[in-house]
Amino acid sequence: MKTNYRILFLHRSTGEVIYNEGGHSVRFISRFIKPKSFVSKWFDNYNKLNNTNYKFEEQSCPKSNSYG
Repeated sequence: MKTNYRILFLHRSTGEVIYNEGGHSVRFISRFIKPKSFVSKWFDNYNKLNNTNYKFEEQSCPKSNSYG
């Protein structure tokens, strides 16, 4: 039986660059179309090869307000 694992990657600008493989995200389009990053694709491939169930999600932190 597979165990479900959810991974939440909290990040700021540097983490977003890593998540998007160095490319810039287009925020207004990503609200409607959520392209998969290479990190998510890597987890999908890993799950298939190893019969695991890791779910990878990312979130900018803080969401909309700056620190302070």
